[in-house]
Amino acid sequence: KVQYYNIEESSFNPFTAEDHNKINKRVTDLISRKIEQSSLRSNAQNRLLTELSKIFILTHTMGWKLEYTDIPIEKESDLALPLKK
Repeated sequence: KVQYYNIEESSFNPFTAEDHNKINKRVTDLISRKIEQSSLRSNAQNRLLTELSKIFILTHTMGWKLEYTDIPIEKESDLALPLKK
């Protein structure tokens, strides 16, 4: 997150640091709302599970043990466990 504290105001730059911070917050809020309204999160989660499945197959092929937050992943369906944010 970028916050502006010392922006020199001049005739070429009429914005203050507070103006920049307000614009930044509005843009961040707008992008967050757009993400919530789109399928971006579910697409990202599906992609994550696909990539984790590949890692699962690779680790088992090599005889390794896959763990997530100290929980062993024994079968591919274990990948659907709630993911920590």
